[in-house]
Amino acid sequence: MATYFLSFRIADKTTNGKTYAERRQAVIDSVRTKGQGFWDGTTSFLVVESALSTQAIAAKASAP
Repeated sequence: MATYFLSFRIADKTTNGKTYAERRQAVIDSVRTKGQGFWDGTTSFLVVESALSTQAIAAKASAP
């Protein structure tokens, strides 16, 4: 189990028909793991506890 600190920037515009809020939520949904630690108290910083590798969590976060 690892804990990751993810910092990111999402452009404040509509891209591919998705708003800023929709794209931010897609990142959160991609990396959230049921039953494990998670914090999303700011708009561009997440703390994620996951059994995934660093490469796997990075791929999930950048996929949306």
